[in-house]
Amino acid sequence: ATAIGANASVSASNTIQLGDASVTNVITSGSVTMSGLKGAAANKYAEQHTVVAGEIAGNVVTITNTIVTGATSVVVATFVSNGGGGTATMVKKVTAAANSVAITLDLAPVAGDVINYIVVNP
Repeated sequence: ATAIGANASVSASNTIQLGDASVTNVITSGSVTMSGLKGAAANKYAEQHTVVAGEIAGNVVTITNTIVTGATSVVVATFVSNGGGGTATMVKKVTAAANSVAITLDLAPVAGDVINYIVVNP
């Protein structure tokens, strides 16, 4: 665990804390590499999402994410793999609503398929 900056404290292993709650912006001249960008609690701004059966209705996958505030939110999505054994497909439409993202695919998804999505403007 590593704490950097004023009032920074770390309470978990494998964690880096930059300052305290008064830090509002982190600036670098280099690039940042990560596997996911987390928002509050379990919600994420960027996620590689594994589809579960309860999210599927026909060709649409609806993912719950409370970072998404409504129809004016901007969300970008790509179909990554047919991990569930379904047929590889393409994203036709992404619709944001309060607390969710509905991703319409060219073909019906199955549980285990993987979709990447990014909430660009919540």
